[in-house]
Amino acid sequence: MLFAQPRFLAKITKTTEHPAVKDGLEAIDYLIKEIRDYGKKKESIFTFAVSEPLSIFLIISRI
Repeated sequence: MLFAQPRFLAKITKTTEHPAVKDGLEAIDYLIKEIRDYGKKKESIFTFAVSEPLSIFLIISRI
């Protein structure tokens, strides 16, 4: 679900260069950065983010 909005907007606008698509991707970058920072603050070895519809697991940071 994390990339659903930018993907949907890219389909509608037929370009990935549209400001709405770029803003959506920037928001995702911000969320991933915040999750990574939280994991570092908690001194965890791995921090995982899960995208439910596709069950994609991302290792965001490893200390």
